[in-house]
Amino acid sequence: MASQVSPGVVIRERDFSNAVVVGATAIRGAIASSFRTGPVGKIVNIGSERELIDVFGTPSEANAGDWLVASEFLRYGGQLAVVRAATAVLNATESGSGVLIGDKDAFDAGVTSEKFAARYAGAEGNNLSIVVVDRGADYVIAKTGHGLAVGGTYTDDAAVGHEVYEVINANSFSVVKGSAVPTPAVGDTATAWDYNSQTIASTGLTYKVIQQPILLLKD
Repeated sequence: MASQVSPGVVIRERDFSNAVVVGATAIRGAIASSFRTGPVGKIVNIGSERELIDVFGTPSEANAGDWLVASEFLRYGGQLAVVRAATAVLNATESGSGVLIGDKDAFDAGVTSEKFAARYAGAEGNNLSIVVVDRGADYVIAKTGHGLAVGGTYTDDAAVGHEVYEVINANSFSVVKGSAVPTPAVGDTATAWDYNSQTIASTGLTYKVIQQPILLLKD
């Protein structure tokens, strides 16, 4: 009967390519590249491939090599300090003259006088459109023979001034509310303007209040 002279060796192969390293959050790396979007010249700590895509976009022909290195590092856990390099990219602006706005902090610091600009530098901001819609007046005032004109001031019974937004006819007009709700004189009336039901130009659409305005440029 055959006997085994040396101890037996059992070989087992296990795939750990998708494993997360214990204590991986302490592992840190850094990379800078010409990402297609995201803040420019600012260190952003990234913890996953999904976060890398959300902040700096998907890979492009120009940065595929760097992007895949960053992605591979993040697959194994850890934190990656990522910087988008300034590579002559500019933010699209309302005037059409591009300007580099690294991030929201730079915008708030007054790096440009442009009122509207793409959130991030790069070609992806070139096709953005901005529409500013005036919601209209706040109140309709019924006052016989008011004699007011657009842009004038309607002074109510409490001595509060309201800008005349539209003259509807000789006995009624709409106003933008002043410092308080209009207090009409005896015989006059003030009715809240229902701008939700107003038609927007020739679109057939109407206004609808969804939420308060939000800042488009954000970090």
